[in-house]
Amino acid sequence: MSQPTLHRTIAALASAISLSAAAAGPLTPPAGPITSTGMTTDQIEPRTPISEATTITEPGSYYLTGNLVVTGNAIDIAVPGVTLDLNGFSIIGDGQGPDAGITVSAVGGQLPVVIRNGFVRRFDDDGIRANADGADVTIERVTVDNCFRGFDMVSESVLIDCRAVNCTDIGIRTFGRSILERCIAENGGNLGFRGEHGIFINCIARANAGGGFVLGTSGTATTDAANRFEGCTSAENGGVGFQSDDPAQLSGCIARNNAGNGFTLADNARMTDCVSDSNDAIGIQVGNGVIITGSSSSSNGQRGVQGGNAVMLRDVLVTGSGGFGINLGLNARVTDSTSSENGNDGVLVGEGSTVTDSLAALNAGDGFQVGARSKIIACHAEDNDSAGIRGAADVTIDSNFVTLNATGIVGVSGTLVMRNTAAANSNNFSVSGASVGQIFQLAPNAAFNITNSFANVQF
Repeated sequence: MSQPTLHRTIAALASAISLSAAAAGPLTPPAGPITSTGMTTDQIEPRTPISEATTITEPGSYYLTGNLVVTGNAIDIAVPGVTLDLNGFSIIGDGQGPDAGITVSAVGGQLPVVIRNGFVRRFDDDGIRANADGADVTIERVTVDNCFRGFDMVSESVLIDCRAVNCTDIGIRTFGRSILERCIAENGGNLGFRGEHGIFINCIARANAGGGFVLGTSGTATTDAANRFEGCTSAENGGVGFQSDDPAQLSGCIARNNAGNGFTLADNARMTDCVSDSNDAIGIQVGNGVIITGSSSSSNGQRGVQGGNAVMLRDVLVTGSGGFGINLGLNARVTDSTSSENGNDGVLVGEGSTVTDSLAALNAGDGFQVGARSKIIACHAEDNDSAGIRGAADVTIDSNFVTLNATGIVGVSGTLVMRNTAAANSNNFSVSGASVGQIFQLAPNAAFNITNSFANVQF
């Protein structure tokens, strides 16, 4: 590049930089204190104050200016697209007449209704009633106490960090596909939570006169939707801890000290890592086709786990039940589970079942009792008051260890008994009429060589 051309290029660049800097304005801030040049919160989101009972008929943002004490209904939200901030204050009724604290009568619409941050007290009807068809309602950080019902919500509602306390009837009632997270219903006169097809995350039902969580469609099971519970607790309620009349998925839930069953679940439920403890009736009662894994049932007044047909248990602990430990119907599967110190049989399963790698100990009846055409393999039965293992016709009893039972193994005509070890039972084998591999008597401190691969051993 020639020298004149280079000079012209540099001059052009300098001019462009100068123009850019001029367009950007001065880089040095003005002298003096910094002052706001922005808008107020109300200019960003205009808000309308509420200081008396009212009906909201225009979309927008509203807030309480103080506690609102009313006779009759307090606030009705008649349009979608409303945010109501209780601002930490209370809406207080007189406890007389069929009056509600907040109602959402808006029907449908694309815009949501949001209610947040405060208290609703002493209404003879619902604290918050939002059951208009098609409404999109979210409630956050609201406590309702001393009302007839705490929250009565439309389908697909969302409740987060809400509480219903000391309500006469249901604490929180929701309909299809609602989501509740970190909500509490306690000290109510009826059910804690009532609804259908919902998702409940880290919710608590405590000390209600009726059940804790009761979900379903008027007692009729359906298959088009499921209830889901994650990390929920139901304790000290006057009825069932958890009840789902529709298929349910539960993980990490606890039912403790309830007057009814801990869990009552319909067909096809799935339960993982749950606990049922010290309930007055059955610990876990389920329908057909249910899978329970990694869960426990302890010190319940009646049976530990009661199930229908085709129920599968894996890594389940049952102890201290008033009746049977595990009592399942036809075609059951019990694996890697323990049933101990129960008031009747440890494990009782119906025809066509399979029990493997499980322990039954210190039960008042049999350790294991299996129905016809079943298999029990590689299990341990110890110190049960009756038989360690009792098999019906056409049952295979294979490779088990039985000790300190009244009778080790009991078989009947058609029972196949092979490769088992029995020690220190009052009677090791009672297998008259059964098909039995050679019973080898092992002498104390003696070497042995058993060539029959189907032989049973006793000592």
